[in-house]
Amino acid sequence: MLIQPENINTAERRLRQLSLTEKERLIEQIFQAQPHLLASVLVLKQFNVSPEKMEFAIHVLLLVYLSMLESGGKWPQISERVQDINLNRMTAEIKTAESAGPNAFDEAIITFAKDHPELPLYITVTEHTRGWLAAISAEESDKYVLLCVLNIIECIAHPTPANKASPPRKGRGKNRKQRSRHTTH
Repeated sequence: MLIQPENINTAERRLRQLSLTEKERLIEQIFQAQPHLLASVLVLKQFNVSPEKMEFAIHVLLLVYLSMLESGGKWPQISERVQDINLNRMTAEIKTAESAGPNAFDEAIITFAKDHPELPLYITVTEHTRGWLAAISAEESDKYVLLCVLNIIECIAHPTPANKASPPRKGRGKNRKQRSRHTTH
């Protein structure tokens, strides 16, 4: 976990104090550093998300980016591939949990949250999302906003594709070399 609660608190304070012009400059910074994350918010318009509801996703992106800056951590540029991997993984976990019934779904959400690599950020964005959902008139397109903001967190928590190769087992390589040496002599 790179982003600490104090980083998020400072980012929230800074975000509240930013003028519209300063937010625009920050969005330009995001465009330079994390263009695919910004694009994932801007593409919401193509899914019939209203500009008012897109503002929430922009707010989350600004908060996450400021939190990243406050932490002093280094993130690689999140690629479209990483976004797709995280989105597919997240939606598969949601579908699996939903199909297991309501109690299993609740347990899966708790486990998902408890094991999240960026837990303070996940909790903060989830709280913001709950407040946003309570304040809006629900529409079908809201699901795209939810997937967008959750995927932003997932991409920060998992910024590089998982290595598909199995980790080497201890001692296996050495034993294999020793065995081949003994069998060839």
